[in-house]
Amino acid sequence: MAFPIPFWYSVGVRAYGLGIKVASLRDAKAKLWLSGRKNWRARYAALLKDVKHPIWIHCASLGEFEQGRPLIEALRADRPQEKIVLTFFSPSGYEIRKDYDKVDAVLYLPLDSQSNAQDFIQLLQPKAAIFVKYETWLHHLNELDKNGVNRYLISAIFRSGQVFEKAMGKSFLKALKGYQKIFVQDEESANYISSLGAQDVLVSGDTRLDRVHMIRKEAEKIPALEKWKKNHSGPVLVGGSTWREDEETLEVNWSGPLIVAPHDVSEIHINELLKLFPEADKLSTLSNYKTRVLIVDSIGLLSQIYQYGDAAFIGGGFGEGIHNTLEPAVWGLPVFFGPKYDKFKEARDLKELGAAFSIDRSENWDQLPLPFRWKELGQGAKRYVEKNQGATKIILKNLEI
Repeated sequence: MAFPIPFWYSVGVRAYGLGIKVASLRDAKAKLWLSGRKNWRARYAALLKDVKHPIWIHCASLGEFEQGRPLIEALRADRPQEKIVLTFFSPSGYEIRKDYDKVDAVLYLPLDSQSNAQDFIQLLQPKAAIFVKYETWLHHLNELDKNGVNRYLISAIFRSGQVFEKAMGKSFLKALKGYQKIFVQDEESANYISSLGAQDVLVSGDTRLDRVHMIRKEAEKIPALEKWKKNHSGPVLVGGSTWREDEETLEVNWSGPLIVAPHDVSEIHINELLKLFPEADKLSTLSNYKTRVLIVDSIGLLSQIYQYGDAAFIGGGFGEGIHNTLEPAVWGLPVFFGPKYDKFKEARDLKELGAAFSIDRSENWDQLPLPFRWKELGQGAKRYVEKNQGATKIILKNLEI
């Protein structure tokens, strides 16, 4: 359903692009965002020369990629003749997965201007487009509609009060209604967007549950952690995707064996952590296997590191919101976090089951269960993951491609 795009949206997009250019003078991530899109028309024309009418899958960043990955790999296995193109908006997704071998091309999504969208869709000529969770780029969606390309939204979650109900959200609501099918995580989301007029909504569940099951099945041992774990008899707490306040909470409240995998692995932040935990060693240069605190100074290992923990403290709960609780849950770990978790269905579910716990303030550590209960509580987390798998199969079965 093609729709007029408001002038303020286009102006806002261009202002965002200008802001990235300014930020790139001092910010490495912004610089990558720009350089990855430089001369994209010529580069993409060459890259897509032999990629005819692909299925296009778009992810905002790495988290959404992990959510979409089970479907990508299911499509590759079920329909090997199909071409698949994966796009990212953020460098944190693209830079890590630019060599992902289950697709035919990995690209940055051009900034969402009308001319960019027209040229990108003309170059790509997709047979279908799949957006993961929540990305809504109006010009690209409009061009897909103009070219008769079916659009699908997967693993989406909605709640009352979102932009669709506001005056400035009318175009976003029209874009939402333009999807051929919307796969949502829960009944609440389905009821909400159906009440707004969205058609063909299906409750499929969350593909992340399929993904974490895959991760556990494929996980490899980490020799340094194997040796470190053997040198500690007490329960191990893993701080996953932690921010500063999470780390300060751990430093004050936990005196047992601790693995800290921070969200920010820059040299500056790792050095800050080494000051916060003077007895700590970095995983990359680990030599003292009896050290109480281990700092993970690289990305991409956290989902496998949880196998060496007995419980997990997930970062972000004192800021914008918590990170992935399903990755530790699949290993049978109870999950702890700060107060900002309401937007995350799986966190609410785990808390209701008694497998996750929140503290209101960093000082309220006594609200968390004692270590002797961790194993029992963690089994509830593991059962939750096992019970709620299957979203990928439902989506694959109901895609009209």
